[in-house]
Amino acid sequence: MTDYYILNKLLDPKYCAIYESPNDMPNRHYPVNGIRVGNTAYEYVFDMSTEVPGLAVPDLVNNALGYTLISGKLKGLLELHSGAEIEFIPFKLRNHK
Repeated sequence: MTDYYILNKLLDPKYCAIYESPNDMPNRHYPVNGIRVGNTAYEYVFDMSTEVPGLAVPDLVNNALGYTLISGKLKGLLELHSGAEIEFIPFKLRNHK
């Protein structure tokens, strides 16, 4: 029997959140709709929302964009154990303070 788990965002005031996508990100809807972005050599910069005071970055970042933004640690686990074909798009997270 296969075990399944639900990725869940922690809504804790110590964690950051993202409410806006980068201005230079074309086809912003692609990742949400499961469409490949393709060239992932460019790292998009997401800004932490000023509406959320937290600075800590969880393994699954809360966001209002519909993206699954994950830490490098979680990426490594998914690559190792998921067995699925996943397109990982590199990004940077800019601190709002």
